[in-house]
Amino acid sequence: MVFDRQRPAVIAICGLLAAVLAFPSVWSGSIEASGPLQDTSAVDISGKECAFWLDFNGDGEGDEPVDAHPDSFTLQETEVVGGCEFKVNTEAEATLVLVSELTGWTADVTITREPGMEKPFTLHPADNEIPDLQGGMTVEVTHAGSTPRSGKVRTLRDGYEHEVQVPLPFRLLEVTVVTPDGRRDRLEVSVQSASGAFLHAQQRVFASTVDADAGTKPIVELASGLMDQGYPQIADQVLALEEVGIVKRGSSAWMFAAIGLSIAIVATVLAGGAFAYLTRRVKSDAAGENLYDFTSR
Repeated sequence: MVFDRQRPAVIAICGLLAAVLAFPSVWSGSIEASGPLQDTSAVDISGKECAFWLDFNGDGEGDEPVDAHPDSFTLQETEVVGGCEFKVNTEAEATLVLVSELTGWTADVTITREPGMEKPFTLHPADNEIPDLQGGMTVEVTHAGSTPRSGKVRTLRDGYEHEVQVPLPFRLLEVTVVTPDGRRDRLEVSVQSASGAFLHAQQRVFASTVDADAGTKPIVELASGLMDQGYPQIADQVLALEEVGIVKRGSSAWMFAAIGLSIAIVATVLAGGAFAYLTRRVKSDAAGENLYDFTSR
C-alpha cells in the first residue's frame, strides 16, 4: 500500500534521473549534428607549377633555366622571363597580392573561373592587387623583370666604406591570396643573384674542391673563405697559385704567397676606396668655399 502511494513519486524520480543521464548524450549529439564551425574563410592554393629563364639578349625568350635551389646562384642584372600556374579555391571573398624583387617587373595575370570565364590583369609594383576573388579558379602569371644587383657595403675604420661581392637572396615571385579576416595561402619562388666574378670563382672553387688533395686543400679553403667575404677576384688569384706550381713544390711558400697576395689586393681595394672618399670630400669642400665666396660678394 505504501509502495502504491509512493509509485508516482518513484516514477517521477526515475524519469528525472533518466533525463539527466541522457542529457550528456543529447548535448553531444547536438554538437556533432551541427558539426564544426563552418570555415567560410578557407583559402587554398594548389597545383603549383613554376618555371623561369634568364633572357641574355632581351628578346623575351628564355636562354638558360633559373635554378631556385637554395645553394644556386643567378647572374645579376639580367632579364628574367617565365611564370607560374596554379589553382585557387576560396570560400570567402579574397584578394590576390603579387610581390617581386625583380627590378622593373611586370606581370600579366589571367584568371579563369570555373567553368571557363577568363579575365586578364596587368600588375606592376604600383598596382599589385586583384580584389573580389571567390570560388574556384585557375591563375596563370606571366612574369618578367631584371635580377637585382648583388653586393654589400662593408664599413671599415674611420668611416671608410667599400662594396663587396656577396650573393643577394631575393623574391623572384610571391603570390598571396588573403581574406579580410587574415586567412591566407602563399606561393613563393626565391633565388640568389650574384656577380659574374662570383659565379666564375665559385665554379673554380667547386672544381678545385673535387680535385683537392692534402697539398691543395688548404689553398682551396682559403679561396672559399675569400669568396664568403665577398672577394671573388682575390679567390680566383689564389687558386691560380696552384697553376703556376707554387703548391706543387711541396713547401709552405705557397701559403705565404697566397696570404701576401690577398693582403696586397685587399689593401689596394681599401686604398682605392679611401682615395675616392677623400676626392669627394675635397671636391665638396671646394664647392662649399666657392659658394661662400660667390654669395659674399
